[in-house]
Amino acid sequence: MKKDDKCVALDKKGERKGNVGNSSSASRRVDNGLIVYYDGESYGLKDKDMNTLIRAKYDGLEEMPDGVYDMPALFVAAKGDMMGVIDKEDKEIVPFDQKVAIVLDEDRFLVGNEKSCAIVDLNNKDVSKDNFKKVSTESCYSVTSNYYDAEGAAKNLACYITANSCFDAKSGDVFKKFVGKANSAESSAGSYYVNDNKDGFSLSYEFEEPIAVSMPKYSTYEFWGSTYRYQSGYNYNYNMNSKIAAVRAVFDVSEYAVNSEERFVAAFEKELNKLGFKASTPGIYRHPKGAAISVGYEEGEITMLYVFNGKNLTKALERVPRDKVKTETRSTDYDEVDSAAADTMMVDSTYADSAAYYE
Repeated sequence: MKKDDKCVALDKKGERKGNVGNSSSASRRVDNGLIVYYDGESYGLKDKDMNTLIRAKYDGLEEMPDGVYDMPALFVAAKGDMMGVIDKEDKEIVPFDQKVAIVLDEDRFLVGNEKSCAIVDLNNKDVSKDNFKKVSTESCYSVTSNYYDAEGAAKNLACYITANSCFDAKSGDVFKKFVGKANSAESSAGSYYVNDNKDGFSLSYEFEEPIAVSMPKYSTYEFWGSTYRYQSGYNYNYNMNSKIAAVRAVFDVSEYAVNSEERFVAAFEKELNKLGFKASTPGIYRHPKGAAISVGYEEGEITMLYVFNGKNLTKALERVPRDKVKTETRSTDYDEVDSAAADTMMVDSTYADSAAYYE
């Protein structure tokens, strides 16, 4: 703790154990019972009982890095513009003939001079396979590569597809199976789809009929002996029998190289061929049992559309490379289902224009 211009140590009861050093060392911490202290001119080392282990004689004395608590008590020390590594008994581990000395691990140090850098062990033996011309003392917590495993991604998506199913949906399923994924009847009123997420895919299960319908709710009031009726809102009911129409899976590859979309489509087409889906019109793959699939992309986002009644898929999803600007406006992905033929409850026609088939 800082006390006036000094840094003092307290025990767990708050009793003072002694002076650590100048207050500029207040940011120092205790590791393995050792404290780096500063006397106003130089750095040294004390233990938790305030015994001086190394007098203040170094121009710099760096403690162990965060997260390396199981290493021996080793420190990077500086004498003028030269650096080395010492232990708590002031024994030289790496001689003071380096311009750079950085603790990498419990028995590895990055050392260097004006010509090159190398990695040495506790015996100051060079264990590098290569020397390095440049080093940075900044910590790197993650490394991002633009390499994209298109084949692996294609297999990952294809494993959720069969001739009559896609993810959790099978041909003939009705909304009752998915009601748990809908937020509420009110938020779903007039909507043809429910959203979900699975293994990195953003999913949309789309249905032939609106999955919830609203009915006007009326209230009454009396005035001068007369009763008046007025609409006070809506009641909402789920359409449990609305049949599954399509499944849309979306995922993002914008952090990868600009040709990742094209590579994925080429790999995914091979996987679809294995499943029995064959290209018919450009961008549409059909199965003999009736289902159809289209794959498109735009701004680094890939979309796969699985339509259970493939006859309704008449237009392929667009494919817009990231280095090009989209000029056309898509009107529909696949044809509407004839609601009169659908085996579901009749829905007010005012909802017909809100079909999820349009974007």
